[in-house]
Amino acid sequence: MAKMNIRDGIIAILLGVFVAVFFSIYWAVESAELSSLRSDGTVTTAVVSEIRTFERVLVRSGSPQVFVTYSVDGVTYTNRLRVGSSGVNVGDEFVIVYNPNAPDRMTFLDESLAEQGDGTAFHYLLYIVCVLVILYGIWILQKGIRAKRKETSKE
Repeated sequence: MAKMNIRDGIIAILLGVFVAVFFSIYWAVESAELSSLRSDGTVTTAVVSEIRTFERVLVRSGSPQVFVTYSVDGVTYTNRLRVGSSGVNVGDEFVIVYNPNAPDRMTFLDESLAEQGDGTAFHYLLYIVCVLVILYGIWILQKGIRAKRKETSKE
């Protein structure tokens, strides 16, 4: 059995904390950007131009990638939207909002539509994994401290 040491426990704890904090900040910034886009963006209509469904083990099986097309000042943009699979067909129209300074940056105007595919389950799963890594690090740290105490008490 490999000897567990204090350094390995500290590394595991720091890794779990770092990943949790990094993604928390990333998702908070993304959420703030989308809120800002919804309040300050320009509204237009987008048409579902393509739906791709993937049947992979590690990708949500059956969850489609929905691509919408919209025009801004004569330029056509195509973007992927995260939507649930129910009732979305090619040719359907959605009201979207885009950034006038960067028209390729867009989202649903109606926040409830975007929430269908927002990845919340993935967020929770990632946080659970981070907590498990932190707990594992604490366990390794305790074992390392106990082993060090045994070594010093033998001397």
